[in-house]
Amino acid sequence: MNIPWTALNYLIASCVAVTMAASIPHPTQAQLVALDLVSAVAIGSVALQVPLGIKFLPATLKAVAVLGASAIGFQAPSHVGPIVRAVFYTSLQQKMSAGPSATDRNTDACRPFASGKVTSAAFSPDGTRIVTASADGTARLWDARTGEPIGKTLRQDGPVRAATFDATGERVVTASDDKTARIWDARTGEPLGTLQHDGTVYAATFDAKGERVVTASADKTARIWDARTGEPIGKKLQHDGPVYAATFDAKGERVVTASADNTARIWDARTSDPIGKKLQHDYAYPVRAATFDAKGERLITASADNTARIWDARTGEPIGKLQHDGQVWAATFDATGERVITASSDKTARIWDARTGEPLGKKLQHDGQVWAATFDATGGRVVTVSDDNTARIWDAAPAVGQALLDHVRATLGRNAPDALKVPDQTQSFVSIIGRGFNTIRTRLTAALA
Repeated sequence: MNIPWTALNYLIASCVAVTMAASIPHPTQAQLVALDLVSAVAIGSVALQVPLGIKFLPATLKAVAVLGASAIGFQAPSHVGPIVRAVFYTSLQQKMSAGPSATDRNTDACRPFASGKVTSAAFSPDGTRIVTASADGTARLWDARTGEPIGKTLRQDGPVRAATFDATGERVVTASDDKTARIWDARTGEPLGTLQHDGTVYAATFDAKGERVVTASADKTARIWDARTGEPIGKKLQHDGPVYAATFDAKGERVVTASADNTARIWDARTSDPIGKKLQHDYAYPVRAATFDAKGERLITASADNTARIWDARTGEPIGKLQHDGQVWAATFDATGERVITASSDKTARIWDARTGEPLGKKLQHDGQVWAATFDATGGRVVTVSDDNTARIWDAAPAVGQALLDHVRATLGRNAPDALKVPDQTQSFVSIIGRGFNTIRTRLTAALA
């Protein structure tokens, strides 16, 4: 096979990228970034110029990438190899017990579940760990690569509704039916503080600096706390119904809350005063979740009316609607703000283009309702939590890769190379292109922020 010099130059450039990746602080992430860059640049450039080699290049160049990475001191991740479609996952299970969970979109119950159900999951900032919360009264840390549990079990006196890391990955905060949120040392599993409400605490998250925590409770309030002392800061953020979710924007200047009173509200995190008008879905359905994008310019809400909606965070005007076949339990942006992932009672999670509202890739299918879904920091993976007793890690790249190929095909039209005229040559190729592109995009976005 004769490979043009242009393609060889791309291969050389991608090898340089591998060397540069060695400077990234987290070794495991460096391995993945190096492999993604090599694969995306090499396979993309060569495939466009050598159409007949398209079926053989992904596996071959992936192997070359592994050997090259190992040669300069990297240890190849265990899952290296073709990624088949969008169904790579690891199931993380916590003392599961069987039992169906019925839902009623008109009820005030946030998330009905049987004892032992996994209720939430979130990646650590470096993507190496996942923390899950369970209705058995525990939260657990897991190795995101192997799916093995890490360290001590974090125990509360009631079902744990949510668990998230701080920005350093050194602490975890959990929210529980025992009317408390608790802060933990993520390394030792030791409790560091307790935040007390007068009702079930549905959610708790740190601000970007890890200095404050905001909690959401069935006592119809959200509260901001000093993460070091555990003392409340400012006034209660008051709703007319249970508050299901509360998160800071990236600068820590605002908080958005979601409530059973059918509204989401934006608040000044310094004064605890509401900002702008209430954000309301159709009909009288509860708003289950609300989060800002990374720039704080938009926010997304999830509702029992079977939709997630994107809003202008400044004006409060709706700018997009994402439709499921069941109520939407959760919705969040990726780090770039270009994609959204939603979790629904229709047993699926979906990735969407945040600008057009179009779905990207195939549905992420569970055997039960999907309670939660979120991206890792690079946007290359998502973790979902379901009523089927599992949290699953999925490769989010095929959706990105396929969207890129579709865009290129549409742009080039009849001038597209033969390799791009054949749909879905291999999902391995699509996945690798997507992972490489998303890694580059995320890191450039962070560097320019």
